[in-house]
Amino acid sequence: MHICDRIAVWRFSTLLIVFLGFLFATTEGIAVKIRNTVLVVSPDKPNADTVTGTMDGYGIPYEVLLVPQGGIALPQLNQTNGDGNYGLFLVISQVSYNFGDQWRSALTQDQWNAMYDYQTVYGVRMVHINAYPSSQFGTEALGGCCGAGDDQTVTVDKNVAAEQFPTAGLKFPAIKMTGLWHYPAKVTDSGSTISFMTFSPNSQYTSTSSGGVINTFSNGRQQMVFFTSFGTWSAVSNYLNHVWINWGLFGLFAGYRRVLFNSQIDDLFLPSAIYGTDGGTFRLRPSDVTEHLSWQADLNTRLVSGGNAGSNYFIEFAFNGNGNFIYTQTIGVGKTCANPIGFVRGEEVTPLEYQKILGTGTDMWPPNSTFTWTLACMKKDPLVLQFMDKTYRDAFGLMSHTFTHLGENPITYDDAYREITFNQNFAKLATFTSAAKWSGKGLVPPAITGLHNGDALRAWSTAGLTSCVGDNTRPPLISPFNLYWPFITNMSSNGFDGFNVIPRFSTRIYFNCDTANCTLQEWIDTSAGKGDIFDLLNLERGSTAKNLLALRQDPYMFHQANLRWYDVDQLTINGNTKRYSLLEMWVESVLDEFVQYVNWPIITKKHDDMATAFMNRMARDQCQYNISWNTAADQKSIIGFNVGCQTGNKCRVPIPVTIPIGNSITNVGSFKTEQIGNDPLTLWVTLTGAIKTFTLTTPIKLTAAGDAGLKVSSSSKVSSTTKPTSTSASSKPNSSGASSGAATTTTSMMATIAASAPSTSITMRTNTLVTSTSPATTSSLLDPATVDSSGAGGSSSTDLADQSSAPSVTDAVVSDNGDDAITANVQASASDVSPANKHRRRDQQIHIRHRGRRHSKF
Repeated sequence: MHICDRIAVWRFSTLLIVFLGFLFATTEGIAVKIRNTVLVVSPDKPNADTVTGTMDGYGIPYEVLLVPQGGIALPQLNQTNGDGNYGLFLVISQVSYNFGDQWRSALTQDQWNAMYDYQTVYGVRMVHINAYPSSQFGTEALGGCCGAGDDQTVTVDKNVAAEQFPTAGLKFPAIKMTGLWHYPAKVTDSGSTISFMTFSPNSQYTSTSSGGVINTFSNGRQQMVFFTSFGTWSAVSNYLNHVWINWGLFGLFAGYRRVLFNSQIDDLFLPSAIYGTDGGTFRLRPSDVTEHLSWQADLNTRLVSGGNAGSNYFIEFAFNGNGNFIYTQTIGVGKTCANPIGFVRGEEVTPLEYQKILGTGTDMWPPNSTFTWTLACMKKDPLVLQFMDKTYRDAFGLMSHTFTHLGENPITYDDAYREITFNQNFAKLATFTSAAKWSGKGLVPPAITGLHNGDALRAWSTAGLTSCVGDNTRPPLISPFNLYWPFITNMSSNGFDGFNVIPRFSTRIYFNCDTANCTLQEWIDTSAGKGDIFDLLNLERGSTAKNLLALRQDPYMFHQANLRWYDVDQLTINGNTKRYSLLEMWVESVLDEFVQYVNWPIITKKHDDMATAFMNRMARDQCQYNISWNTAADQKSIIGFNVGCQTGNKCRVPIPVTIPIGNSITNVGSFKTEQIGNDPLTLWVTLTGAIKTFTLTTPIKLTAAGDAGLKVSSSSKVSSTTKPTSTSASSKPNSSGASSGAATTTTSMMATIAASAPSTSITMRTNTLVTSTSPATTSSLLDPATVDSSGAGGSSSTDLADQSSAPSVTDAVVSDNGDDAITANVQASASDVSPANKHRRRDQQIHIRHRGRRHSKF
């Protein structure tokens, strides 16, 4: 080190010691505010993604600090008035790197101590992911696991969960750890350490071992430690994310948890050509529909009785009215009913993402077409007649799939308008528009076409539609900003601004199959599938459980042929042998997997309500909301919280706040509260220009804060810009149970700080849009003068969150609305971590190998 650098470090260290001495000597207790934001400290973005995805599902604000091997400065941990900037620290792999002689943390010991001191002062918690068991965690390592051909299961302790993180709403299965490298551990310090999950015995380990612990040190500082790697592809990782989220944030955070599960059935009333047959077709029959009505009700009863109270699942059908008249013509009604719409030439075949030049094309529909069919003619079709029966009509969701199913990539405006309006006329005549679950503003486009055809999109909008579903296998139809947002069409790539495209998952249940043997054979022929129908369903179990545990609310695509039931072969699903349609066997399988993990309600929303949920999610994220906890004067408990946002504390949609299980609010006022089944209470806060303040019925104890005699005064500040100092890899933990480790950082909800080389600057980017703006200010998190606890008016320029903007759902245009950015100096050296984590590179290889492919624990 250069002599000038040594002098600078000596001077800084001296000032830091004096400053911290002043801070810890302060005994004047004042109430403080602690921002809810999670600081994720990670060596790289792929590792950060294993935890941030689930926070995105909740809508929890977070920042990610990506720490390169050369080190980096920490962000400012608190405000000049003593308010805290972070409600939780989450550290991945101890931010360790291989320095040649040993594995060491890229954070310095001073930086670790700054975070520990912050914890002690504010009472917030720390979580470690993929840590190596050692004395600093009150444990010792028994080895690593598992190689090829071996495996272990992990089980969360039911009693610890009930005491430490009840708001997570977990069940406690033994889950296979396939593909996740982990470190079985033994607790060595029972005075400070409790194990909250265990690994099972296997061929390598003859007895159970700890998979994770909670440390409570003598000064009250707490940390949760996972001795396993996580993976974005892993349902187990998503399950465990709910453990640390609800423990680390005390069950009180901005955002909420909701599982939406929607199976949309396309092509109702049309016949489908069946794969592998010589011209064979299938059209749904009334007996098949009757079965699904009964099964749907029975499934809900079983879900509730099985522990997932509040569940309400229903099937949603997307219909093509022309199929009604194809049927009446086929059965010989002929001259008593008008003929269905037919086309004299075949549809034009186009590339998947074909973009039509506006105003081009030739009409396929007959000229001067008008809707002339009568109700009497419609009723000649027993399937349509069944859906007109209120019992059936109101039990299912109903929406449009266009009138004829004509592909809309090259379609003209006039034909696209006819496809929508004729189906709307059909729906009115069939009384579908009076159905309890009718969606009149949504569309399932035929084969998901027309989304790059501005003429079609304009016709849909003119006809009163506001949203349609997309296809998650096609990246151009997915929001580039956030997987939990709709994609908003734009002129440059879609030919039309502002139409909402809701993401939708496909499955291995193929559109042109009506039996298990059919979909199995198509899977083998087209996707290199191997095995039997149960192998196929097991893959679906794993991938769908992963999505649901990540709180992905995208619907799933099915087709009318998938509901054939009356004359199919019996099959044994979940131990029950009987006839199952393809839809039934898929839903039974994936929900059987999911309900093993959690007791949450499983809810279906009709398409229009689901689309509104997606659009509201985008709108409130763009408000950049957050909450801050209010502490008691002695700083030993959270007594309430404040809700605000960056857009002048005004947001056109309500902001959700999760309230811990067993707690409530004393001053709800006119704000909406919602609690479904076993889910925690959600408070929906409307912001009209002032921060809203709420009081908890039962204060939440902050274990560390104040317990060591440390308090925050109005002039206190915890340093967050410590410079590197050398720390031996064999050094002992400090008195607060401190451990060194590797770290990573990203800023704001759905944001990432791109760490640069030493002595350069970094730019915080949010939602993948990078800008360079002024550093964030250090003003008070919440100005008491602007806080409104009565629910009445007021205005404030004080902001709660530091999050990015993205395309406005109001304007429905993809644009850069000014991402926030910060600049920080990158420090050059790193401290040691003890002991070396020799398996970290192997973990990364496992993550790379499995990332993006489907995984099942079976």
